[in-house]
Amino acid sequence: MRGPPPPIPLPAGWKTHVKSGFLNAIGLAHAAITISRGWCASSPIARVRLAAKAERLNAEAELLREEIRIKDCRLARIAARERPQYPPTPL
Repeated sequence: MRGPPPPIPLPAGWKTHVKSGFLNAIGLAHAAITISRGWCASSPIARVRLAAKAERLNAEAELLREEIRIKDCRLARIAARERPQYPPTPL
């Protein structure tokens, strides 16, 4: 394991048992999604497997879009002449 995950910022006014319940609910929802995705990916029904693959590919595309958005925002803060210059990659 990589160590403890970073803390999730929650409202300061929440009591400890409310924070704990909220985080447990999020963990339970994550486990349910993971189990159902695993079941779909190994299903004997071809339609269900294809739907799972399509969902996985859509999620990956969304993550890549978010990564590009973050990169573009970071590079927009740097003046054009100060941005890193990379040589073209050989084909």
